[in-house]
Amino acid sequence: MTLPGGKTVTATVGEDGTWTADVPEDVTLAEDDTVSVTQTETGKAASEPTTKTVGAADPQTPENPSVNTDNLNDVSPTEDEQDTGIDVENPTADTEVTAKDEDGNTIPARIDDEGNVLVTPGTNVDGPITVTISDPKLPGGPVEVEITVNDHNSGVDDNNQQPPVGPGKPDDNGNSSNKPGDNGTLKPGDGSTETETGSKGSHHAYIHGYPDGSVRPDGFITRAESAQMIANLKGLNMTNKLAPGFADTPSSWYNGAINAVVKAGLMRGYPDGSFRPNDKITRAEFAQLIMGLDKANSSVAPFADVKAHWGEKAINQAYGNKRIIGYPDGSFRPDASITRAEAVVITNNLFDREVDRLGLGETLENPEAMINFTDLYKTHWAYYELREASNTHEYARRSKFGVVENWLIIENSL
Repeated sequence: MTLPGGKTVTATVGEDGTWTADVPEDVTLAEDDTVSVTQTETGKAASEPTTKTVGAADPQTPENPSVNTDNLNDVSPTEDEQDTGIDVENPTADTEVTAKDEDGNTIPARIDDEGNVLVTPGTNVDGPITVTISDPKLPGGPVEVEITVNDHNSGVDDNNQQPPVGPGKPDDNGNSSNKPGDNGTLKPGDGSTETETGSKGSHHAYIHGYPDGSVRPDGFITRAESAQMIANLKGLNMTNKLAPGFADTPSSWYNGAINAVVKAGLMRGYPDGSFRPNDKITRAEFAQLIMGLDKANSSVAPFADVKAHWGEKAINQAYGNKRIIGYPDGSFRPDASITRAEAVVITNNLFDREVDRLGLGETLENPEAMINFTDLYKTHWAYYELREASNTHEYARRSKFGVVENWLIIENSL
């Protein structure tokens, strides 16, 4: 075979008559180049030269990125950049890596040219470190990996910087990631008993995930889901499984919950006879929903956009009881939808339910019984709030007048 430029190479012929040749590295073939091929066989004359045109190369489909965690490394609490052992194969321009410690502090992280994930823990790290690799093309979505920090333990305040309990900084959604708290007064019917060091009791799960294993913390909650959540929390009688008496509520999973909250006077339908079970519940509607469960007060919310709003009274009460806060621009956005995480933070606050990292630590007998969700990461601002809401558990208050719990045993299977 004679290549452009005159160089000759030997080709082989397969059983199907296909000619194959290795092109030298110093020769580059381009589309529409021509090569001359002559076939020879022992004892026979050489064939006449045949000219062949080089066609376009087959397009190569790039492989999707993937994450290999077979050889993880522990890291040390130093200012040195260290290899986690996480290997990102075929990263793209959209591949991102983030890392946080147990206090929620950001840990510097990057992917080097060979796909290795490197972190710089720092001397003030509270281990372990949670590394998250994300890319729109990652099969199965973001990958979360826990990296052990030497001489640090999960659930232990390794750096003596326990996150504050009490009023927290509002997030972009207008909610505080730490509950304001009160004097720890226990609600009747929560299964609590008073002890010298703090109350003991049990809390039942009141939210559940979806069939695909997710909990969708940042998804908007519907009116029917809100009814189910409050009915669970209050322990309402949900035995009436008849279709609710509204124009748009055919018999469905929500029958018992909607019937229960309507009977209790906590929710009602619209003037047109509908209930709109699948509509996203608004912030004002959620304030109205919890109004009958909370204590009355004479507070006036400072939000300009709730004046003369139909839900103003409920919003004023919720604000006075520190169940809600507004946005940095001074608004409340009463007609905006509310997420599942935001709703859980409010109801946990209302029912004196709170756990933190330490509360899921050494006092918990069976941490393996915890219900996990595919889309709930430790880095989520409401991670512990959603844990509190989704697991049935026995607890002991950490102090006599406090609300924060130390979990004793998870009872999801009981």
